[in-house]
Amino acid sequence: MPKLTNSKLPKYCRVPEKNIGYFWKDGKKIYLPGKYGSPESKAAYDRAMASLLEERVDEKDEIKPSLPKITSTKDITVRELFVRFLKHAETYYMKNGKPTGEAEQFAYSLKIPKELFGDLKAAKFGKAELKFVQKEMIESGNLCRNTINKRIRKIKHVFKWAVEEDLIDEETALRISSVKPLKKGRTAAKDHPRRKAVKDTVIEATLPLLPRLVADMVQIQRLTGMRPDNIFSMTWDQIDTIDDDPDPVWIYAPSHKTEDHDIFLPVPLTSKCQSILERYRDTPKDKIIFSPKRTVRELAAEKAAKRKSKRQPSQVKRYNNKQTRREHLVGDTYNAGSYRKCIQCAIKRYNKAENEAAKKENREPVLLPMWCPYQIRHTKASEVYRILGKEAVQALYAHTSVATSEIYIHETIEHIKEIARALDKKTG
Repeated sequence: MPKLTNSKLPKYCRVPEKNIGYFWKDGKKIYLPGKYGSPESKAAYDRAMASLLEERVDEKDEIKPSLPKITSTKDITVRELFVRFLKHAETYYMKNGKPTGEAEQFAYSLKIPKELFGDLKAAKFGKAELKFVQKEMIESGNLCRNTINKRIRKIKHVFKWAVEEDLIDEETALRISSVKPLKKGRTAAKDHPRRKAVKDTVIEATLPLLPRLVADMVQIQRLTGMRPDNIFSMTWDQIDTIDDDPDPVWIYAPSHKTEDHDIFLPVPLTSKCQSILERYRDTPKDKIIFSPKRTVRELAAEKAAKRKSKRQPSQVKRYNNKQTRREHLVGDTYNAGSYRKCIQCAIKRYNKAENEAAKKENREPVLLPMWCPYQIRHTKASEVYRILGKEAVQALYAHTSVATSEIYIHETIEHIKEIARALDKKTG
């Protein structure tokens, strides 16, 4: 088969704003280290072109990706190293036979360094290259400071893994480990405000706007303070309903993110939670209790109940078909995105209608603030803290440190005023 000729090699180009070199490959810009025209930049371009020349093409002159055999630790490129790690991550980051999502986060983290330094030998990847990646993440404007720091940590982790696998020398991992994380207020990277508790009045006002199943999820989360992903995976098999006490408390033992450290997370379900869950007793023990498919069925039934005209036999037949109810369009479980989107779309619809009504009635609209399900966990923690203290929050959330519990605790102005009044009475 023919090899690529020099005429088909991508040109050595320049980014005027940053004065760095790049070339096009597979429709993407591949940036080169160093300044445009510098020996470092030209050497990186020459290595990349040599790599392209070694690749075979098919009858249509399309480049076939190939991974050369690694004969020594000095041969592996950054791109090859990342490919090998992601294959490892796909099987390593699993829980109960399902991917945890960590492999996907690694893929996002490795995207920019792969584009910038994919053809660079991994052994030559050092502090300057990692700091350049960090700079690119900042200048993209799409990532906050914490996210950038997390992604840089993941890049460092990949190189540490490569040392364990004897793909690179330990010196390479040690070089990049000295790159410091971005500090608050000392970088151009934006900072997201700290997540706050959502007020109970806002939750109560949102509940009527949601499908009943989603509203039940929100209420149980508010009563227990559990993580949203624990709600998604709840089954009857995981709930111990045996309690001889006159006021029984069920115990839900979900699979959670810290169970690998042998931490047991019992979630108490009080009578209020039990009354909500009773509606879902018809769910098989090994099936997800709060399933999007059930939401679709219930919305279809609600719509049919409001129908005024008589349904024809053909319409009844179509209604009984799962695809007509659109169940095939949704998964078996909610996730963080679909749960949050359901809540926020309901708030957007309400606020839009409220704005239109206020305009007609010539008054100020009363709008609902946007919030996400994870804020409920902060609301519950703050409530428990005010009533029982930090230790109770630590026990309820199965935190190994009180410092972790403090992340979820938020003092309210009303609570601070109560403390001041109590102190004033005691001190006379």
